[in-house]
Amino acid sequence: MAAKSPELYREALKYMNIHSGKIGRYAVQRTIEHLKRCNVVLDQDVKEMRINIPKPEQRGAERFFYENVPQLKFKNPYVEFSGSQNQSEQAELLITFMDERQERILLAEKEPSQIMQEVVKLAAATSSSGYVILFPCKEGLMKQDLTAAE
Repeated sequence: MAAKSPELYREALKYMNIHSGKIGRYAVQRTIEHLKRCNVVLDQDVKEMRINIPKPEQRGAERFFYENVPQLKFKNPYVEFSGSQNQSEQAELLITFMDERQERILLAEKEPSQIMQEVVKLAAATSSSGYVILFPCKEGLMKQDLTAAE
């Protein structure tokens, strides 16, 4: 078995070089640059965010969980994040506030950018002068001016 270890190691390195070091379905390098790319700061009243992805067919919800949730966690360390795969419930993101109020976002048939827009509308920090939030999407940075949308 010891003779095969260097062989397996070389094969793994070759595989990683072919795939640019990314392994897995939605492999994203968790670098500081990736984590800092998200500029969404949640309101101080947000206590917890729970995401349930019951079926593997929920591609948008899975991508949001693996790509955007780590970014949100990095920018908002005071918020508790958790995920589950409860088959008896639908795909949803549940946001709980300090006053025990809950907001629910249904994730079925939504892209990660659409989910992020709903999170921003429901839970992003606001100022009296309004704000503009930038977050990455396929086309580059998407500008979301929330004061103009209301």
